[in-house]
Amino acid sequence: MRTCPPRRRFVLAHASRVARLARPIPAVPPMQLQVRCGRTVDDAAAAVELTPAEIIDWARAYCLAQQDPDLLALDTHPLWWAVERFMLFSEAGRLEDCWRAILAVLCVTSDPEVLGVLAAGPLEDLIEQAGTAFADRIVWQAWTDPAFCRLLEGAWECGRPEVWERIAAVRSQAGQAMVPPLPLHQLH
Repeated sequence: MRTCPPRRRFVLAHASRVARLARPIPAVPPMQLQVRCGRTVDDAAAAVELTPAEIIDWARAYCLAQQDPDLLALDTHPLWWAVERFMLFSEAGRLEDCWRAILAVLCVTSDPEVLGVLAAGPLEDLIEQAGTAFADRIVWQAWTDPAFCRLLEGAWECGRPEVWERIAAVRSQAGQAMVPPLPLHQLH
């Protein structure tokens, strides 16, 4: 069983409101993850933010799906929903869920292949589609979490130039001791 290191737990709690990541994440069979996560990507209720437990289940299912060599070979892979959910975000609630799930995947696994796909897929898509809205959080997370900064290295430049200027600045100064204050949306 894996737990997040104390430093990352603190960052996740402030940056994404994913609660209780400190508890060990039990191994759950893939079909149970699909059932426990409850909502399908096209449910009308999916506009409501997912619970922390659902975010963790989504992150675990995403990791298992990316590690399965049959993911793209099967038309109806039982964990495809975890990959597809990252592709179908347009409302604010789903964007927030994607952000929280990206941070949860980072906490759940250190597998470089899974993290590479996460960076080049969901993280890059989030930056491209909602980079302006998430720029403060992305930059702050990169400053405070070396693992997220490394993940950010796997995302190619996309989206608005002003967002990428900020991301490039934080990537070039990774590892510096000074941490900027919390973004305004984190203070309340």
